[in-house]
Amino acid sequence: MKFIRTKFLLVILFVTACSPNSYQLHINSTYSSSYKKSTNKNTNIFSQIQEDSTVEFSGIYSNKKIFLDKYPVFRLFNEQSGFFSIPLTDSLNCQTNVLLKIKGKIAPVPHRYPKIKKLSYFKQLSVSSFEVVNDIENIKRIVDQEYQKIRGDLQKKITPKGSKLLLTHSPDWNIWYKDIESKFIFTFHQYDLMYAADIEFIVDVSSERITDVFAREWFKGE
Repeated sequence: MKFIRTKFLLVILFVTACSPNSYQLHINSTYSSSYKKSTNKNTNIFSQIQEDSTVEFSGIYSNKKIFLDKYPVFRLFNEQSGFFSIPLTDSLNCQTNVLLKIKGKIAPVPHRYPKIKKLSYFKQLSVSSFEVVNDIENIKRIVDQEYQKIRGDLQKKITPKGSKLLLTHSPDWNIWYKDIESKFIFTFHQYDLMYAADIEFIVDVSSERITDVFAREWFKGE
């Protein structure tokens, strides 16, 4: 009887350890806040790279016209720069939100501001080749399902007194890739006139398990 009870407990522990729900929940915190260096979203990594240099990266391709409202981007995360996006010169012939390994050259791209008639050049990546590493569809389903399960609980835990901000049922995730630790970072930012909220899901690529969830809401003012 004692052996059966011990075996049952071991099974429960094994199932819990392998469950996608066995993650750490961090309230009123963000993933990047665990690093001493301040982070800056959409930092152009090419500021320290010479033009015409050949580079290789692994990251998430997004066909949203984010850079200058015109160009798609390549999303990554590292401890030095935090969240940053690499602007591409052209769209790629693949679906959006996939993990790619890309190779290309840094190219100066002209952009004219019509109202002030100013011509500026921005360093962007001209992709010469790419390889799809992971389409992320299964991982996105896991994140979506878990978010739906805990959305109400997150709402209760992070909502300050006086806030009427309601977390969306269908977040439009921004996905980032941390190469050195092989992690996906799913983020979305939501706000109204007075308050803002950030939700972040950290997923281990190889096991497809959620390891951490970060959630915070704060008063941002009008």
